[in-house]
Amino acid sequence: MALILALVITLVSCNQDADSENPNQASAEAAASVTPPDIQSVADAALGTGAHVVAFGNLGGTGTQQIFAVNPLHPGAIASGSDLIISRAVIVDHQSSGWKEVFRCDESLTNPAGYLPGLRHPASAGWRLKLATGGADGSTLYLTPLSQPGTGPQDMIGVRWNPGVKRYESLDGHFRAFLHEEPELEKPEVPIH
Repeated sequence: MALILALVITLVSCNQDADSENPNQASAEAAASVTPPDIQSVADAALGTGAHVVAFGNLGGTGTQQIFAVNPLHPGAIASGSDLIISRAVIVDHQSSGWKEVFRCDESLTNPAGYLPGLRHPASAGWRLKLATGGADGSTLYLTPLSQPGTGPQDMIGVRWNPGVKRYESLDGHFRAFLHEEPELEKPEVPIH
């Protein structure tokens, strides 16, 4: 009996140590359960009433408070699993002048410098999202455009804070190197007959 009690105490203390070493994970779990009204207010201002706060805290490892909020594709369908189906998302950053949007996901992926590369087709009506928090490089978003008729399968796009340029950028296919923004989306040539 004493051995079982010692094992339980050891497992509980190890779990508490792991949680205290990973503040981003704690923020993501806290956001899922209880979002403070001031954080929810910022999310609602960015995406409209009904925005769902996925995570908040030092998400990009920037040292500033950030909020990651989404609009679910089907309102009321936020699941507790790791994948979310969304129509839009934003990350806003608390700066000295107030809250500033530093990443947006709607039909395309953008940051203040332009469009993030990686999307094969010019627009997506929805996204499958997975958020990985607590890595050495900060949180990483994994976004997969929902397939549209005639477009074929889509590749997953990784997005992470790039400390070198101080903004969120998409990652290459191996999720290691940053890809730089495009100032505008390519406009397809439409033949006129």
